[in-house]
Amino acid sequence: MTIRIEQSIWIDRPVPVVFDFISDASNFSKYIPGLIEAERIGLDVASKGDHIRSKMSVLGTKLEVLAEWTRYEPNVAIGSRNVEGMPVDMLTTFHEENGGTRIERVLNMEPKGLFGTITAPLVRRTADRNAVTEFETLKELLEN
Repeated sequence: MTIRIEQSIWIDRPVPVVFDFISDASNFSKYIPGLIEAERIGLDVASKGDHIRSKMSVLGTKLEVLAEWTRYEPNVAIGSRNVEGMPVDMLTTFHEENGGTRIERVLNMEPKGLFGTITAPLVRRTADRNAVTEFETLKELLEN
């Protein structure tokens, strides 16, 4: 059962400022609910193929997740997929709009097995709530 979450928000900051903040793994814990820490593993300059190792708390359980950037176009898009943990792929795009930035995100999650099937409704509600909180927090951080 695939869980798909789509979201969009406008932030009153230029695309390069928003992109730089979002693409810096050291900022992830400032706005991603449940994230304890994250680090980018790759060359000095961020690029497609880099990995992000994250430690998070989800529904009271501590998890480590390894994701790979499947797309990295500065000021345009970041795509990622989990290489460890629950199958998740995500695409975040950045568009100039009215002097600010429109961020659009599509997230697909695939809870697996009987446990995944049973918990899918809870996972979806939690992911929906976290997505809203994440974008609201980003807006607050970047506009203030």
